[in-house]
Amino acid sequence: GESWNNNKIKSIYILIYNFYNANNGNKKLNIVCSQVALTGTRIPQRVCEPVFLTEARSQETRRFVQEFSGVAELQSLEANVKIETNEMNAVYAALIDKYSSFAEALLVLEDLKARLEELGGQP
Repeated sequence: GESWNNNKIKSIYILIYNFYNANNGNKKLNIVCSQVALTGTRIPQRVCEPVFLTEARSQETRRFVQEFSGVAELQSLEANVKIETNEMNAVYAALIDKYSSFAEALLVLEDLKARLEELGGQP
């Protein structure tokens, strides 16, 4: 059923993240999952993102609150984390090159997500 697929996808993500975290050589690149109540809703959702992005977002939010003048805007986080994002992508590429099973797990995950979408489910 659909919940089986969702659980299967979630467990593959966890395996991939655990392997990546154990082999990336930089704790700031680790991917951490947490339950977060997204803006406009009280229902917590599972969000997984690299530590550097979480830290950049909270730093940006603090700066925004401190400097708020009624017209301030949050800067684009992407610009602030470009170096770390490139580093993270390079680590993924290196792990895919070095470990065929890691590359295979990523392919299985993509395939499962595609099949679930075909069935009208959300991964």
